[in-house]
Amino acid sequence: MDEKPTEKSWLEDAIDTVEKLEPSTVSTVKEVAGGAAGAGLLGMVGTHVGIAALGTAISGVLPFAIVGGYLGWLGMRKLNHFTAPKTEDNSDKKTPND
Repeated sequence: MDEKPTEKSWLEDAIDTVEKLEPSTVSTVKEVAGGAAGAGLLGMVGTHVGIAALGTAISGVLPFAIVGGYLGWLGMRKLNHFTAPKTEDNSDKKTPND
């Protein structure tokens, strides 16, 4: 008769937390994740590249990571813009009597 309350796994708890967030917060989290992924991926490419100019040379990790982070952030921002649910705003539509 006594039922034990079931404990949530960490994954179910994380999913519940994300579902409770506002859409703008979830969008920001996606953009940050996209930026981090882009920086990591192009940073790895930058390890194999050196940049030489004006008699000096540096490793390509930092410049490539900066560009990759920006491209990842921008890509996720555009993806969120095109995949966001469309809302109708009827406040600026004119009625036939106007």
